[in-house]
Amino acid sequence: GTHVAIHEAALIDYAGMWLDQRRAGKLEADLAPRADGSKVHVDGAFKTPWRVIQVADTAAELYNGSDIYLNLNDPNTLGDVSYFEPGKYAGIWWGMHINTFSWGSGPKHGATTDNTKRYIDFAAENGFNGVLVEGWNIGWDGDWFHNGDLFSFTEAYPDYDFEALAAYAEEKGTALIGHHETSGNLTNYENQLEDAMDLMAARGVSVIKTGYVADGSDLKYLDGNGNAQYTWHDSQERVVHDIKVLEAAHARGIAINAHEPARATGLRRTYPNAVSREGARGMEFNAWGTPPNTVEHQAILPYTRMLAGPFDFTPGVFDLMPNGEDAENRVPSTLVKQLALYVTIYSPVQMVADLPENYARYPDAFQFIKDVPTDWEHSIALQGEVGDYFVIARQDRNSDDWYLGGVTDEAARTVSVPLDFLADGVSYTAQIYRDGRGADWKTNPYEYTIATQTVDTTGTLTVPMAAGGGFAVRFTPQSTPEDQGDPAQADARASTSKALSGGTLTTLSDFTSTEDLAPRDIHVWLPPGYTAGTIGYPVLYMHDGQHLFEPGAGVTGDEWEVDETLRQLTYRELAEPVIVVGISNTLDRWQEYAPEAFLEGLPEAQQTAIYDAANGAPKSDAYLRFLVGELKPEIDARFRTKPDRDNTYVAGASMGGLISLYAISEYPDVFAAAAGLSTHWPLFDPRSADTNAILASITTALEAGGLDPERHRLWFDHGTENLDSFYAPYQAAIDSYFEGKGFGQDTYRSTVYPGSDHNESSWAENFADPALFLIGLDN
Repeated sequence: GTHVAIHEAALIDYAGMWLDQRRAGKLEADLAPRADGSKVHVDGAFKTPWRVIQVADTAAELYNGSDIYLNLNDPNTLGDVSYFEPGKYAGIWWGMHINTFSWGSGPKHGATTDNTKRYIDFAAENGFNGVLVEGWNIGWDGDWFHNGDLFSFTEAYPDYDFEALAAYAEEKGTALIGHHETSGNLTNYENQLEDAMDLMAARGVSVIKTGYVADGSDLKYLDGNGNAQYTWHDSQERVVHDIKVLEAAHARGIAINAHEPARATGLRRTYPNAVSREGARGMEFNAWGTPPNTVEHQAILPYTRMLAGPFDFTPGVFDLMPNGEDAENRVPSTLVKQLALYVTIYSPVQMVADLPENYARYPDAFQFIKDVPTDWEHSIALQGEVGDYFVIARQDRNSDDWYLGGVTDEAARTVSVPLDFLADGVSYTAQIYRDGRGADWKTNPYEYTIATQTVDTTGTLTVPMAAGGGFAVRFTPQSTPEDQGDPAQADARASTSKALSGGTLTTLSDFTSTEDLAPRDIHVWLPPGYTAGTIGYPVLYMHDGQHLFEPGAGVTGDEWEVDETLRQLTYRELAEPVIVVGISNTLDRWQEYAPEAFLEGLPEAQQTAIYDAANGAPKSDAYLRFLVGELKPEIDARFRTKPDRDNTYVAGASMGGLISLYAISEYPDVFAAAAGLSTHWPLFDPRSADTNAILASITTALEAGGLDPERHRLWFDHGTENLDSFYAPYQAAIDSYFEGKGFGQDTYRSTVYPGSDHNESSWAENFADPALFLIGLDN
């Protein structure tokens, strides 16, 4: 139960401390040596850094106690640093690591004027306040890792118009972020430092990422005699160099984000333009590192590197397999974990690391990256264990919003998080980004769900994390205690448009009908890209609408996962995007879904017995008049639909399968295709049903309908467990009937799923098949 962290604070003009493990239970402190092997050179009085030992009962409390490193540093010596503005930045960076671009000049050069404008446009459109450009300056050609002498920090490549791009960025409402890669050559950088900083200031740059790529003891500088010397990243020479850079940058109103740095020791209190730094394996190791980062990496960092302060890890990669599915180098993460990193890893300058085009594939998930801030009023680590998982809550400094993030290692786990960090007496809308049911970092990293619910400080949020996954939540206040009784606020709280997995869910609450039908909610799922586009979409009408998109509404608490399935099919370019209209059922579900014509052919005694047992005669004809005559015109008016028959489909399960068949039969000019999952052919209780009489009544009604193999397509399926075990003889007879009517493989499918049950979980598992039949691109 006891957790210990050992570190240091206030490292100034001294050597960084290393820990040498001698034997079990024995650690010896050492200092990073200077180039000549000595540890520290000082004249006169000096201060050593603080040695810090944190002890806590839990791993989370180590993180919550890490302010000690700041508090052991002297207060701000720089004065006004308001020139620095926290925010997110895009960058011409990840493309170099995955070989889309090159740092050096040539046909793949990333830092061109045109490419930089593209990134500026991307940043401006999404509200990011910077664009990092690596490879802009002379020196990157050849073996730049070992050629630090060749870097110029004032001379751009000919295809990079620094001045014009700075003006373009300002015009667009964003800015350029500077980049100085030294390849570990301290003297070459210091010799150009003043001119380099002047140039950046003249171009409106207020943040510079510095880099010191070099092996551990290969930082180079020239001594007083002009001889090359080599030292360590944590040596006194490097620590002194860093202060020079911070002071030169501050004089021009510039903040520093150092990569390959001397370790963080809370120095940002004394020099607050030291806004972030690297100092641990970053995202780029997943692109080319051998081995790449482990799955547990982000569950180790909060209790180690991140105790020392802000960490520029560069999260947000959405193409998790840029080198292919079988490559060793891939990002060991689900897509949702990439969102979670914006909460679990703190940096006031946070990168949006991937290529712009990769975010376009998942606009609803990308929305979280656009929303999440980088500057926090409060941060509270809540749960976790070193190398296993980490959960933290943070409050936005500029609003009343809270954010919650969690990451896990290679083990899937579910966490229950008390929400007592929220404000008392306030209701919040929790927008939850979580791994999908089948998500796994290795086999299925892109499956995710976005859901919303109303919560307050008395509640607990239970969230599953897939193997290598995570979650991210935004809590937005719906109201304050003072306006809880305000009708206007009540209307605001009833807002029903929200992001959902791979799209947007809008609920038309208490939709009424002129028919003798109860009001009901209509759930309209708009596919990814809908909100930003202008094209029309086909429409799939589905019954039992409250069971389709979110858990908890069905008898079992499961959902159909319609949104997850359709997003996956469209992303894989197997199906066209479609609007789904989920029509909630009411207490009269059987009456609305039982086809009147299917029952009318039964002997009167059978009809009477069924109506008595069902507590009323069917009113499915009224339900279909409502669907076709009232609901569909409203949907076509409100949303960008393709209203014609060829782009209108209907589907349901159990009794919903029956009413779907009835709908296309009765309204053959409205619907082009229908699907029935676990269709309840017995009409009511299968144990007392007269199979032959029911089949005769159904087929007689179908004869009077308008189904045509030249115009319509039909899908039916069933499982083998519980209620589904009764369906095989009915389905065989129905299959034979439609075969006799000329329906073939292209227009009619009948499928059996051995082991499948009559419930939402089974329908979710199998839904991809009827979905492909209805809207697949091959149809």
